[in-house]
Amino acid sequence: MDWFGSGKKKTGGGQWVEMQEYVHRRPSVDGKRGEIENPQGTASYDRNATDLTVHGIVSGKPGGGTLLMHQIAMDAQEMGKPFVRTTMTAPSAFGFYHRMGMLPSQQSKTMGELSMARTHPEGVSFPIGQVGKPGRLNQTSLDAIDLRIKTSRMQWEAPTDTVLRKSFGR
Repeated sequence: MDWFGSGKKKTGGGQWVEMQEYVHRRPSVDGKRGEIENPQGTASYDRNATDLTVHGIVSGKPGGGTLLMHQIAMDAQEMGKPFVRTTMTAPSAFGFYHRMGMLPSQQSKTMGELSMARTHPEGVSFPIGQVGKPGRLNQTSLDAIDLRIKTSRMQWEAPTDTVLRKSFGR
C-alpha cells in the first residue's frame, strides 16, 4: 500500500511543497516479502507460518530502526504471528536487537557453541585491563561478550508482544 504519491503540491500560501513517497507493502500470504520505505529508513521482511522474519533494517536517523521494527511488530500482531525473528544478524546490530527484546534462538546458540568448540577448543581469553587503563570485566560483561561472539550472524527472535512493548517508547 502506498501512503502518499510523490510529486509537488501548491499550498494555500502559493508555495510549492515536495511530497515524499511512503511505502508499506504488507505480505498478503505466507511466503511473501514485505517492505517498508519511509523517511526513517527501509526494512524488508518475510511472512512465514509462525512469524515475520526481518531480513534487514537500514536507517540513518536516530530512532529510525526502532520505528521500523515497531511497524514490523504491528504487522506481525495484525497478522496473528506470535514471533518476530531475524536472519543472519549483523554483529554490529547486536545491541539494537537486544534492546528490542530479542535473544539468539536456541538453535543459533547451539550452533554457535559447537562452532566455538571446534574453532577454539581451549576457549577464548578476554583481557582484564589495558595498559594505562586498569580495569576489570565482571562476569555479566564476559557472558555478554561470549554470547555476542557465539551468536553473531545468527538468528534472533522474540515474541511479537515483547518487540511491540520495547519499540513503542523509542
